[in-house]
Amino acid sequence: MGVMPIEREVGKTSYSWTSATNMWAYFVFAAETIFVSIVFKERLYLVLKPGKRFDEYIYAIIFLSILIPHFLLPIGAWTNGGEVAKFKNMWTKFQVTQSNFKTLL
Repeated sequence: MGVMPIEREVGKTSYSWTSATNMWAYFVFAAETIFVSIVFKERLYLVLKPGKRFDEYIYAIIFLSILIPHFLLPIGAWTNGGEVAKFKNMWTKFQVTQSNFKTLL
């Protein structure tokens, strides 16, 4: 769903803001944002509507708070994509080194 659009080739992980994988992530995120925004607007209308019971307000606010992390995805995940790719490359190299070490024993 475009959460971490990294690309994996044989033995190498990479991340680029302009890759085809990221373009797909932008498209999916935009489509999801339209849907989430519509739902958010409808639920916000329920919160602002007068005459509701207290528990209905609380449930509507809790639901709204569940939708908010969607908007944090570009900040929280995509800005760290390069670091995730570096980590995966280091982890792959470590695993290869460990498997070579085991064969020597």
